[in-house]
Amino acid sequence: MIRWERGRDGSMYQEHQVLTLETGKLSWRMIECDVPHLPYSTSVCINGVLYYKADLQGSSSFHDTIMSFDVRSEKYNFIKVVEPFTGLLHPATTLINCNGKLASIRANDELIIINGV
Repeated sequence: MIRWERGRDGSMYQEHQVLTLETGKLSWRMIECDVPHLPYSTSVCINGVLYYKADLQGSSSFHDTIMSFDVRSEKYNFIKVVEPFTGLLHPATTLINCNGKLASIRANDELIIINGV
């Protein structure tokens, strides 16, 4: 989970937390993320990796990044999407699991599978 907090000086910062499921006990703990970003979609899980659309903080372009979070290693990574494929990340698209592959589907029913993921 990514949570935004406001510091005492009024600045915003991110906290990244993982929910640990132990026998009969739930606990949240902090984890590190070296890629400051702002998620703007729900996630899809494929083979233990969560994928979601995000904007990288400090980037001059918008809607061009897919973030991934490996549940086992608890590591973040990102996939930078370049032209002409940035339409895959338009807010009207949804990331889905298509037979074990990450795919993006648009409201007009166009399905594009992202190979190698």
